[in-house]
Amino acid sequence: MSDDTIARLAQAELGDDARAALPFLEAAAGQLAAPLRVGGRTPAPGELRVAAECVLRLLRLAASPEEAGGGPEAAGARLAADPLLASVLFQNVDLLYEAGFRHADAVSLAVVHALGPLGGAGAG
Repeated sequence: MSDDTIARLAQAELGDDARAALPFLEAAAGQLAAPLRVGGRTPAPGELRVAAECVLRLLRLAASPEEAGGGPEAAGARLAADPLLASVLFQNVDLLYEAGFRHADAVSLAVVHALGPLGGAGAG
């Protein structure tokens, strides 16, 4: 899958926010599609597309209003159920800030919500 395909997916899902999300989306999809890069394997186009769609769904969920079932808490619950996705977002969230993605705080809060149960496990 080409960078142009990822850009078209982002545009279709995020509209005006696509340009600012693109560096994050490309990095996160690449990591999610081949997390260990065993033997230097490059992810297949289909794997990248599935990974990009997964990341886009999470971005859209985090940016959606809470009244519509979205927001950082809902996205955090989704991330808590998928540690690989949570780690990929955690590792790349700075790219959203660098590019000026207007929902970067919502994505960061989603990661914090996902990690919250982990932080409370040893308390007490």
